Amino acid sequence: MDQLKFLYLAFVLVVAIQRILELFISKRNNKVLLSQGAKEFGKEHFIYMKLVHTSWLIACFVGGLYYVTPTVLPYYALFLFLCGQILRYLAISGLKNRWTANIMILPGLKPVQSGIYKYVRHPNYLGVILEIMALPLMWDLYYTALIFSVLNLIILKVRIGTEENALEEYNQYKNNMKSKKRFLPGLF
Repeated sequence: MDQLKFLYLAFVLVVAIQRILELFISKRNNKVLLSQGAKEFGKEHFIYMKLVHTSWLIACFVGGLYYVTPTVLPYYALFLFLCGQILRYLAISGLKNRWTANIMILPGLKPVQSGIYKYVRHPNYLGVILEIMALPLMWDLYYTALIFSVLNLIILKVRIGTEENALEEYNQYKNNMKSKKRFLPGLF
């Protein structure tokens, strides 16, 4: 196995470990939020989100094992992936103990409007969009990038609608966040 292939496969494994660690953080935060009276939403689609993310990582790893060494695109894809990581971690640090992988709503609590949330409503989801597209592109896995990007967008359409409706019902979300765009400040 050449060194570049080894680095890509190791990178995919690090991302998988990172996601597993984040699930532990999410589980801890879920318990705290539930003890404070939080309500959970979107359980019915969360299993599909986990399935898409797990399959994506497996597809990237298998693709890395069996496909040829990539072209120059990996450097651009790595940059996009790192941008996604930065957005996700700005979102996670901005939400602090309110961040979970599930949709957990504390009734009556205003949405976070500091940090990255001053500018956009869903930096975490934008980060995930970039990561799901970029990780397979680091190894020229174009079909993997396309298929999982489409699946992720389908899941996010359902998830964001569910999350925003729950936040509106319990936390006056639209009134608090109406001046902010979903993903990119001042665009779309």
